[in-house]
Amino acid sequence: MAMDPVRIPEEAGKGMAKITLFVRGGKEGNAAPATFELPVVDAALEAKK
Repeated sequence: MAMDPVRIPEEAGKGMAKITLFVRGGKEGNAAPATFELPVVDAALEAKK
């Protein structure tokens, strides 16, 4: 599983965000969309840990 940061608008608050990912194309064809929740954190604070 990839763990990469995603930029969000500054007006977004911290907490949990519900996102839906769509994967189109590829060798195997389209994948079904996946919806899940991820924590929204301040990247600068997380980098100091």
